[in-house]
Amino acid sequence: MRVKAILLALVVAFLTACGIPENASEIEEPSITSTIPPPMYEHETEYHSEIPDKIAVITRDNNSYLNSDWLTELVKRHGSENVIIYTRPRRESEEEIAKFVDEIAQNTEIKVIIVNPGSYGEDYITDTLREQRNDVFIIYTDDRSSNDKKANLVLEVDVNEIVKNFPEKALELGADTLIFFYDLSVGYTEESDWHRMMREKSKEIGLLFVEVDVGGVIQCGSSYAEYMSETIPPLLEEYGANTVLFGLDNERLFWSGGHDRYIYLPIYMSWFEPTPFDIALRLSIIGWSDSDFHEKASDIPYLIEEIKNYLEENNSIGRIAFFPMSQKVLFPLAAAEYGLKWATGEVPQYGIDIAVLEQIMLDIITEYTGLQSSVNLTTLIENDVIYENYILVLPDYLIYQ
Repeated sequence: MRVKAILLALVVAFLTACGIPENASEIEEPSITSTIPPPMYEHETEYHSEIPDKIAVITRDNNSYLNSDWLTELVKRHGSENVIIYTRPRRESEEEIAKFVDEIAQNTEIKVIIVNPGSYGEDYITDTLREQRNDVFIIYTDDRSSNDKKANLVLEVDVNEIVKNFPEKALELGADTLIFFYDLSVGYTEESDWHRMMREKSKEIGLLFVEVDVGGVIQCGSSYAEYMSETIPPLLEEYGANTVLFGLDNERLFWSGGHDRYIYLPIYMSWFEPTPFDIALRLSIIGWSDSDFHEKASDIPYLIEEIKNYLEENNSIGRIAFFPMSQKVLFPLAAAEYGLKWATGEVPQYGIDIAVLEQIMLDIITEYTGLQSSVNLTTLIENDVIYENYILVLPDYLIYQ
């Protein structure tokens, strides 16, 4: 079962339980018996344009998408004259979609198309566009599509690997106990692969593994806060501060009391991406009303130093980890850079040059944060088939120490 199924299960469970559910996907890598190229083109693309290639963005017409940080950064990097934003029709009749696609296809300067957010409707748009143009590089970076393998590049966080590495990362932060929260009432009839894997890995590396059945108690809002206020303090009293908690909402967990009470190690979740910017806001190191907000918000080294000072005062240095950069920003920026290289023939037309894409990501992380971080990219394997255009990204943690 593929990673997208994991994220779907997480979203469904969050809507019903306001928490992070368990994973029901396979952890073991399958044996590879066959490969297929991504379905892209019928003939080679010619490179002859002297006009700068343009990037098109297909998105929705509400503020949360049109004012996204990644879109702002994309325009800043490539210029407003080279980034064209198309908002998909609200009335998605075949006639409206045909006119929409035709408008994009007729602009021959467009060589890269970013579809964000990806959803069922974009499948048809992508298919229709492919019928008219074979010289565009189509990208999905916020995938919700049922037919995403038709894009040239799909980027997705490698949640399985993050979870797989979770016990060792917890040990690295000083944990001696891992408390695993699970809830069989949200659709699971038996323990998940995540559950089983974490128990086995914890035993292997010497972590005490404690299992807590939420049992449908957490619903939404106040019930979540009430559950945490009643459950976590007794657990910490019993097992101590060198405890890491898995299976509860990242943001609520971060705000549930002092930061010296337990070790904070999040997994990637779409509704709370704990980056230096996020934590600086939540610790009031910067505030939206600050006169110098934009200057401070863009100075990641400053934010990291101030966060360290805060954590040191709260006895939490080395006990909190975050991601150095928002994947929602990193993925579109890196994918656009790669797409432009594709358009000029600097990378292969078929498949993805992982080394090039990885270096692009590393350069962007350094450019935006000043950090020498790391990412690990792998190609999706599903049902013993390699999908060369579908890349899973494993970001490294930034540990404040």
